[in-house]
Amino acid sequence: MNAPATSAQQSNFQRAERQAQVVLLKKIEELTLHLIEIEKAIDTLKKENKKQIAEIQD
Repeated sequence: MNAPATSAQQSNFQRAERQAQVVLLKKIEELTLHLIEIEKAIDTLKKENKKQIAEIQD
């Protein structure tokens, strides 16, 4: 038979779970910031592309 988890075991599990959540949140933040940078780069490229198209058409 399995004995019920002790308070210390539950506390350790909760601590590990919180640490995992922090790691995941940091990764989400990192990826979000990276996505914002990529979107800015895309916007810049779109503007440059429009200028080049206008130059070609003139």
